[in-house]
Amino acid sequence: MEAARDPRDVRDGDEHILRLFVTARRAGDGQAVGRLWAEIVTVNFPRIQQLVYLESHGQLNPHEQEDAVALAAERIALIPRRKRGFEGTSKGEWINLVKKIVRAACIDTQRKEARHSSRQAPLYAADDGTGAAQLTQDAYKALMEQEQEREDEEQTREELKALSEKFLAWALPKLRESYRMMIECDLQGLPIEEIMDRLDRKRDSVYKLRERAMKALMKLREEYEA
Repeated sequence: MEAARDPRDVRDGDEHILRLFVTARRAGDGQAVGRLWAEIVTVNFPRIQQLVYLESHGQLNPHEQEDAVALAAERIALIPRRKRGFEGTSKGEWINLVKKIVRAACIDTQRKEARHSSRQAPLYAADDGTGAAQLTQDAYKALMEQEQEREDEEQTREELKALSEKFLAWALPKLRESYRMMIECDLQGLPIEEIMDRLDRKRDSVYKLRERAMKALMKLREEYEA
C-alpha cells in the first residue's frame, strides 16, 4: 500500500521521502530503502534531540542525554533491516514511532547509567517530590499538544485546497456565521493567534469550532456532489 497523505510532516520534504521509501520497499529495492531511510532519519535528527531533551530533562545528565539520542537514532535506523515496526502508511505513523522509541531510549539509558546518574527518580516512575518529573511530563505534553495542533491545521488546509472555488461559493453562504468565519480564516491562512483575536475565542474554542465547521462543510459537499 502506498503511503497515505497525512496532516503534518516533521520537516518539509518528509512526505516525499516517505513515499519514495514505500515505493522502493514495495519494489524490493533494498539499496534505495536503506538510502531513503537514512535520509529521513538524518533530516529529523534535530527532532530526536529535542524529544530526548524534553523527555529526559531533569532526569538524565547531558552526557546521558547524548547517549539516549544515539540509542534512539540507532534503533530507528535499524527498523527497515528488521522489517517491522513501521508500515509506512502515514507521516503520523512516523512521528508516533519516533516518540515511542525516544521514550524507550531515555528509560533504557537511565536504567543502564543508574549508578552514575545525578538524579534518582526514574523516568518511568512518579514524581520524586521535587517537581522535576512533573516538569518533564508537562513539557513533553505541551510539545505533543503543539504537534497535534499543527497536524490539525495542516489537515484543514489540505482539505480546503481539495475543494473547488465553485463549491465554496455555493457552500459558504449556507453555513452558520461562526462556521463561515472560521472557514474564511483558514482559507486566508491566518495563524491561530490572529484567528483567536478575530473571532474573540480562546485557543481550545477555535480548534473545536474548526472541527465543527469542517464537518458541516464536508456534509454540504456530500449534498453538493449528490
